[in-house]
Amino acid sequence: MLSLWFVRSDDVLLCATQRSASVVQALEAAGRCAFEVAGEGMPYHGVRGRAEVTVTPDEGLETLRLLLRRYLGGTDGGFARRLLARTSPEVVLRLDPVELFSWDYRTRMTDA
Repeated sequence: MLSLWFVRSDDVLLCATQRSASVVQALEAAGRCAFEVAGEGMPYHGVRGRAEVTVTPDEGLETLRLLLRRYLGGTDGGFARRLLARTSPEVVLRLDPVELFSWDYRTRMTDA
């Protein structure tokens, strides 16, 4: 299991990572993965499923910039600048869901 930042684009999930990451080779070999999008705290709710995976270059670091804006609020901070300045190539992991399961315990956990 590996936690990655993601952004939803239409019906797909996009992630970015360095080309040299072991997860890239594993996903390229398998062409598919399981995934889960859920918070860590109560009340529990989320979605999990299976997806077909495509790995492509992150041209102009567009996907990385989207993720930085989503998770850090922008690309101006020190951490964001370090990620954008790396010289190793960045790739996009495109997850096209083929099966989805959801759960939502918010109504029965209203006191949580």
